[in-house]
Amino acid sequence: MNTKNFFTLEAINCVLFGIILFFFPDFIGQEYLTNPDLINEASKIVAKGYGSLLLAMAIAFWLSRKSGPSIARHAMVVLATFSNIFLIIIHSMAILGGVETAIAWGTVVMSLILAIWGLTLIPKEKDITV
Repeated sequence: MNTKNFFTLEAINCVLFGIILFFFPDFIGQEYLTNPDLINEASKIVAKGYGSLLLAMAIAFWLSRKSGPSIARHAMVVLATFSNIFLIIIHSMAILGGVETAIAWGTVVMSLILAIWGLTLIPKEKDITV
């Protein structure tokens, strides 16, 4: 459970969801939303914007895999950890609020695994001063 493997899984996760959100926002809306009528042109733009951010993050995680201890690597671990914590909160609220379907629990579980993994890595970044 090292940083390289963490960044690799983050990159794969970001590429997967980034491609789906950027190229197929209708599909993800149909799968995740309890009311697919909420999909409109504005929500598609938001989904594509988030998808492009995920694709950029995937590149950053992939390029960070072989980095040594540094403030930048520490920042990437913190970024990944807290973005997953926020995703857990957002998707749990959406599922419990009846906005998202039960399939979104898969996102919550993946984010929980990555958040816990990230929380275990943050203290290991001890060779740097932040």
